[in-house]
Amino acid sequence: MTNQNLLSISSLDAAKHFNVSHSEFLKTLKGVLKDSTLKEKKANFTKFKIDSKLAYLMTRTGYTLVAMRLETVEAYDFKVKMIKRFNEMESHLGL
Repeated sequence: MTNQNLLSISSLDAAKHFNVSHSEFLKTLKGVLKDSTLKEKKANFTKFKIDSKLAYLMTRTGYTLVAMRLETVEAYDFKVKMIKRFNEMESHLGL
């Protein structure tokens, strides 16, 4: 899906990926929204309803911000992979 021409993922799909209920994922997402600026909210999160249930489309940045707050094994693996990739980029740049 796209959000303002950016690749996006729904909160429903992300919850499945991180092995949490959608309601638990939304609780974490709402914490991120609470701490985000209005500009960040508009750029990374779009509300929508499916079967009269609230959900969100998230950009990669939004997805990552929520993932960093989750405590599942899947979220931990995501964080480790991000750190590993960042370290590889630093090494490639000679930093």
